[in-house]
Amino acid sequence: MTIHYVSGLDWSGDPGDPNRQADMLPGFAVAIASTQREDISAVEERLNACRQSLGYRPGYVFHYKESDSRTRESFFAAMQGLPVSVVIHYSNRRHWSPSYLSSTTGPERIRKAIGDAVNAMNVQHIEQGILIVDQRRDEKNFVGHLRRDLRAVTKQMEIAGFAKIVPRPDDRDDTQLIQIADMFAGAIRRSEGISTPHLKNAIIVRA
Repeated sequence: MTIHYVSGLDWSGDPGDPNRQADMLPGFAVAIASTQREDISAVEERLNACRQSLGYRPGYVFHYKESDSRTRESFFAAMQGLPVSVVIHYSNRRHWSPSYLSSTTGPERIRKAIGDAVNAMNVQHIEQGILIVDQRRDEKNFVGHLRRDLRAVTKQMEIAGFAKIVPRPDDRDDTQLIQIADMFAGAIRRSEGISTPHLKNAIIVRA
């Protein structure tokens, strides 16, 4: 199959019990940023121009948590007009029931949120696409389970699944979409699920 779309996946927050983490934000967010393969170079050029304008080195990795307000403003301004679609799934962990927390693990909750985000994606981005996950190559257990879980999700959607699901650490040159997902996931988590001007073009699913 010819790959026409590439998507980057990342998440923000801890999937643990919020009652044991009173000092943390209650949200957990997953974001998936997608573009056509032929547009990846335009995305890279725009983000490199953003890095240059901020005085950062070419390989600087955008992380919402580690960014100051100037970096965040410049990044989201650079996103305007780019051919990138973003789907965000936001969970308020305070709504997670004791039974859900006791019957699932943190990785299972992450994968469940990813599945819900995938369910909101454009079908073309899935069936003709590759999904790049912010994971190291040696983290095979999580990625293997994710492939299995997403096969079940796309089967329920009655569509073909992703052509490929691959792990990449976010400091690789080909992970601009993961960095975009990180920034959007961090932004929605910081706003506690409330849409902001930065997020106006994203599809937001709340749980």
